[in-house]
Amino acid sequence: MENDSNQSDVDFSGDSLSPPAERPTKIRWLIFALTCCISFVLYLHRYSWGMVKRDISEEFEWDATQLGTLDSIFSATYALGQIPSGILCDWFGPHVLLGSIMMLWSLSMGAIVLATGYGGILAARGMFGLTQAGCYPTLSKVSKLWFPDDIRTTLQAWIATFFGRGGGAVCFILLGWMLGSLGMPWRSAILILTVIGCLFAILFMFLFRNSPKEHPWSNDAEAELIVEDTPDAVQATGSRLRWSQVLKSGNMRWFFLQQFTSAYADNVYVYWIPFFLLTTKNVEIGGAGWMAALPLIGGAVGGMLGGTLQNWLIHKTGNRRWSRSSIGLIGKMLATVFIFVSLNFDSALAIVLVFALVKFFGDWSQPAVWGSITDIAGRNTASVFGCINTMGSIAGFVAGPTMGLVIESYAELNDIKSAQVQPVAVATAEGDLYQTNYQLAQKNIVSVVEGTIEIAKDRREVIKFNKEGEFVAAGALLSDAKIKKRNGTIAILWKEDPGSHTLVLNYTNKEYGSGWTMLFIMLGGIYLISSLSWLFIDCTKTLADESGEEAGEQENVSSDAADATASGAAAEE
Repeated sequence: MENDSNQSDVDFSGDSLSPPAERPTKIRWLIFALTCCISFVLYLHRYSWGMVKRDISEEFEWDATQLGTLDSIFSATYALGQIPSGILCDWFGPHVLLGSIMMLWSLSMGAIVLATGYGGILAARGMFGLTQAGCYPTLSKVSKLWFPDDIRTTLQAWIATFFGRGGGAVCFILLGWMLGSLGMPWRSAILILTVIGCLFAILFMFLFRNSPKEHPWSNDAEAELIVEDTPDAVQATGSRLRWSQVLKSGNMRWFFLQQFTSAYADNVYVYWIPFFLLTTKNVEIGGAGWMAALPLIGGAVGGMLGGTLQNWLIHKTGNRRWSRSSIGLIGKMLATVFIFVSLNFDSALAIVLVFALVKFFGDWSQPAVWGSITDIAGRNTASVFGCINTMGSIAGFVAGPTMGLVIESYAELNDIKSAQVQPVAVATAEGDLYQTNYQLAQKNIVSVVEGTIEIAKDRREVIKFNKEGEFVAAGALLSDAKIKKRNGTIAILWKEDPGSHTLVLNYTNKEYGSGWTMLFIMLGGIYLISSLSWLFIDCTKTLADESGEEAGEQENVSSDAADATASGAAAEE
């Protein structure tokens, strides 16, 4: 006769014994590693533009406003792709979508290598934005399908902030080394990053599945562990967002404001800080790489700690709303304080160290965004994330040209008279001609450049470049000359060796220091608005709650799929 303890451990069903409960597999940690890598590669690729931007500007002679437009075309197409990719993910699942867009964005980034002018790079940047758009809406869905509720916010912090910002930081350091120490052309560096992305896309397609139920290496116990506190994570496909819920939601309106301001400010780290260091602080490319990485490292650490702190506060206080909103409010408020502190410093290193604190506190609120979206969205996490991220993308579209315009508008013009310029080396033979090169003390020349060449006491040559930089005055000794106004270099071809000589030039250049100061002041105000918006975001009110719909009406899904899921769950019980 069996004793009571045995009866509690063993269940009889007909003539057979049911096996003891199986332990959950750990495939969710493989998925966590894959999603971290995707976020890393996403930012590794996205931030590359900030490092090659200076070289492209000098090669094609484009000003800050033109470069800002190239920033904005990425943001415009990124915005266009957000909601469609979220809808596709909620309906078909994340597997094929994520693998496909990673391959496509890698190839799109590589396409700028083939471009020969503004139109080609504009098209490549546009396609790059469109194909990157679906990544974070889809990853937000993955975090709901694969990670238990009690650790989800912490893991979202690692995925989105630590590894995302970390990818950007590594990009700046890596490209600084490749372009600086190795002297690699920018096109070669971009091609290497393209190959990395394509290879990882193939690996991801092989290892990932939509949910634990679909993964051949995962068992039912792992699937049940994940859906225990999140019943709407049981089904990975077949859900559609009711747009009436979005339109009625006060949460969404405040989220739109928060995301617009936050994404606008973030644009400066993606595209402008490396440019600032290279062109205004005259930092060498290698130094600019690791210095531009410091704010991103600060953001990576801040986001990871912010997510962990949120989980702790939720468990400690039981107040989910203020555990999330207080993190967002305090983080953005401290970012506001430190961006104004940065105005007191002139040293490039001191400025980026303060910006590391700005980014630390600015990004420790990012997990609050992800956590709040998964709280309010129900099964339509990717679609809701896409809506909110669309507003951030619109901010990025606006930020590119407006930041460039602020920098240009508040820059100062300096008239340089009788500047004496010596050749950087003796003349070198170029066939039947001789070439000398010169470096002006100032860069960003915006006027006619004219003057004389003092060859001997009784011998002078006139030299002149028009406002477009074309050589318009040739003397007895001069065959041709070229100027790059953006970086202040001149090359002259002589009909004979000129010997010792000096250029005496008049021109006007533009100094951007005051333009950058005004931009940083503007960003401080934007951070403040982003901070205050968290007072009105309540993650405990779902879209269905705010719209007044019944829980059963929350998602418009296939009734067959819902019935099948319910039947399967009942059978397993």
